[in-house]
Amino acid sequence: MAKGEFGKARDLTEKSVALLEKAGDVIDVAIARVYLGVIAAETGDLVQAAALIEDSLAVFRKTEYVGYLPETQCCLGRVAVKQANLEKAKTLFSEALSFSAERGIKWCIASCLMVLADMAEIEGKIERVVRLLGAAAFMINSIAEWGAWRREERDDMLDGMRAQLGENRFKAAWKEGQAMSLDEAVQYGLNDDE
Repeated sequence: MAKGEFGKARDLTEKSVALLEKAGDVIDVAIARVYLGVIAAETGDLVQAAALIEDSLAVFRKTEYVGYLPETQCCLGRVAVKQANLEKAKTLFSEALSFSAERGIKWCIASCLMVLADMAEIEGKIERVVRLLGAAAFMINSIAEWGAWRREERDDMLDGMRAQLGENRFKAAWKEGQAMSLDEAVQYGLNDDE
């Protein structure tokens, strides 16, 4: 999926779901269905994406399985942003950020911050976009290599922000984001009162 081969990823994931269902593995079925939801969102089927991810989120809540809860909330939040349901997205990201911050799950915090940057762009808060992406990039660089498709998405957004802010304002906002601690980045992500 990281290479953008969504058709192939969907086929393999659907086969996995069938095998997992036969085995009665409720949690892994729900995890695989989150991936199917992400694939549906990336290929433009937002209704299917929301349905798949919401079903999985319900399974995680019902079974009290927290291992994939914040990532599922982030995925559903991304779908809500694409559906222009920013209030639902903010609620989901707030829950995911709080949960992840309590447990130090940096990759999920970074993922949420990136989508909060998308929301800030929609709202015209350009410097906030750059700060959020700077904070996310700092976390990403400290934990692991990020998927190429996600990095390209971030870099494309940053090019647009640089053009809107000008080089000096862009660099200042990026530096502020990069300097944020984990807690500061979470609080900044949760507070959009700019």
